[in-house]
Amino acid sequence: MNTLQSAERADCTVVTMSKVSDLSYDDAHAWVAEHMQRKNKRGARTNKLVKALDKAGQINGWTVKRLGHGRTRRFSGGQDRKITLKTFIKQEPKGRFYMTVRGHAIAVIDGVPGDDYTPLGRRVDMVWEFIKE
Repeated sequence: MNTLQSAERADCTVVTMSKVSDLSYDDAHAWVAEHMQRKNKRGARTNKLVKALDKAGQINGWTVKRLGHGRTRRFSGGQDRKITLKTFIKQEPKGRFYMTVRGHAIAVIDGVPGDDYTPLGRRVDMVWEFIKE
């Protein structure tokens, strides 16, 4: 573990960026601080995260593309509903995804969640796919 990571907390945005973009933790920390205006030991604001990822275009050779509602929602019981993390993983078994669930960011790479503590029943808010070209 490097010195930046050992002193951090509330860094799910940094850890997720590091995993999906193949950046080192320190480089991901710098990218998130610059583009999402994340302060040390504080989580990034969702609106800043959304703007930064939507504008990014490319990060470390990965093309960043937001997924539409057709891949992150389903129509059930007469209503448009957010899908769960578990359902998303079943639908998208391959690929690199940066996603947000309420109050948290998580990476999903080839169907494997990036952490062990996010319940699979959490509803997916937004998803960006990282595509190597």
